[in-house]
Amino acid sequence: MKLEKKEVKESTEELTEKSVIGRVAVKEKKLPTANLELVEKSKLEELEARIKVLEDIEAIKKLKAKYWRSCDKKLWKELEEVFTEDATADYFPNMHFDGRKAIIQFLEGSLSPDIMITAHGGHSPEIEIISDTEARGIWVLNDLVIIQPGTRMRGYGHYEEEYVKENGQWKIKILKETRIIEEWQMDKR
Repeated sequence: MKLEKKEVKESTEELTEKSVIGRVAVKEKKLPTANLELVEKSKLEELEARIKVLEDIEAIKKLKAKYWRSCDKKLWKELEEVFTEDATADYFPNMHFDGRKAIIQFLEGSLSPDIMITAHGGHSPEIEIISDTEARGIWVLNDLVIIQPGTRMRGYGHYEEEYVKENGQWKIKILKETRIIEEWQMDKR
């Protein structure tokens, strides 16, 4: 039988709980007022914690969106804000960078608007909040890279990342890009 309804009745003398299973009322039992207040407080704290996790997940989604937008629009100062000072990034085999400065220098040099036009996107994030200041995530990657004067590459893969919260803001600490498929097209001349 399923518990369909739970009632809490309050009177001036005592608090009681009465459960209804199907059409049968179960015997009332007394609930100490202090225990009820603790239950309500713990439920409120649990709800606040769950909301906090959802807010953190949403903040990490916005962080990743800022990363892609900054790469594609060549906004290097904004891109710096996405990474921790000691961040690491692995973009391709044998392309490892230590520190925010090295990561930005690599991206700025390789994504030059004179050479490359990019359109990055991702979806289906799997974000896990580990603590108040740590999280990790996996994103599906889709990108289009146009290398001037006539080469296109469409890529598919994943980002595996670790995040930390610094001064109330989530940042990327570790970024690892893995590609599953690359489709190359070269214009005939």
